[in-house]
Amino acid sequence: MIKEPEKAFIIAFDKAINELGYDFGNAIGSGNVWSLLMIVYGKIDTKSRLCSARIYMQENGEITLRLFLAKIDAHRQYIENAPLHVKDAFIFAHGDCKECNINYSPKIYTIDGKLMRKCNHDTFYFNMPTLEKLPGYMGLLSKFYPIKKQLR
Repeated sequence: MIKEPEKAFIIAFDKAINELGYDFGNAIGSGNVWSLLMIVYGKIDTKSRLCSARIYMQENGEITLRLFLAKIDAHRQYIENAPLHVKDAFIFAHGDCKECNINYSPKIYTIDGKLMRKCNHDTFYFNMPTLEKLPGYMGLLSKFYPIKKQLR
C-alpha cells in the first residue's frame, strides 16, 4: 500500500515530467525482482517511447525513482554542483562495476576528478524520493532531456 507522501511525490513527479514531454501511457506495469509495480515514463507521441525514468513501488509502500541517463561527462559540471541528494547517485559506491559482465556496458564517467565505473543495470537510483527533493530530480532530467523546440 503506497503511503500519502509517496502518492504525493508520484503525482507531482508525473506533472513535472509531463512538462518535459514524457508520460507513463496510463499504464502501470509489473515490477522487477524487488518491486511490486512500476511506472515507466517514455517520450510522448513517439513509437519507441525511450524510457527516461521509472518509479518502482514496493510491497512495504516505499518507492524508488530511477533515471535513465547517458553521456554523463557532458553534464559533469551540473552534476558536480548539484544538491547532494542528486550528486550522491553518481558518486555513491553502490553499483561500482568490477567488470562483472562486460555485456552490461558499464557507465564510465568522471566526477570531481575521479573516474567512476558503474554497472549499467545498477545506476541512478533515488531511494525514498520526496517532494522536497523533486526540484533536484527535475533539474537533472531537464539537463539530460531538454525540451526540444519545434520548428514552425
